[in-house]
Amino acid sequence: MDHTFQSLVKRLEKELHQAEVETCLHLLTEGEVLFSPGFTQDRERLLSLLELRYDTAASSSGERFEAQDLVGWKRATEALRKSDAPEVHQQVISSDFESFFFYWDSQSQEMIAAFRLPHYRSMKDWKTYNDDIIRRGYTVSSSLYRKGVLVRAW
Repeated sequence: MDHTFQSLVKRLEKELHQAEVETCLHLLTEGEVLFSPGFTQDRERLLSLLELRYDTAASSSGERFEAQDLVGWKRATEALRKSDAPEVHQQVISSDFESFFFYWDSQSQEMIAAFRLPHYRSMKDWKTYNDDIIRRGYTVSSSLYRKGVLVRAW
């Protein structure tokens, strides 16, 4: 499975029946986003992590996420649980104050689930954060795209 920015755009164009996809695709082609090629992991392991994070977020009632923010996340965990995919690829796209999460069957390359979550970081905050990570001697796998064009890779 190709995990480039361009291949993500092509795959998302086939999934426009989902509201999150349409919004994200617009940001990818017309806005400014941080693109991460993501990672592939055993479905059960990824599902366990996703459920743990969901349960933590849901139990903190309104501290970080509102109830409506958690609906898509819950649907994604249910879709992953029902999936037969042995391995799943996760990709994250972040823009000003929201991130989009995509889960793909690594073998069939079909989308299993997608959801969006608000967050507290602006694009300026993300850039500063990534620069700080690099200054500390670590790596960052995200790249900045503006209107579908690579602007900066960390």
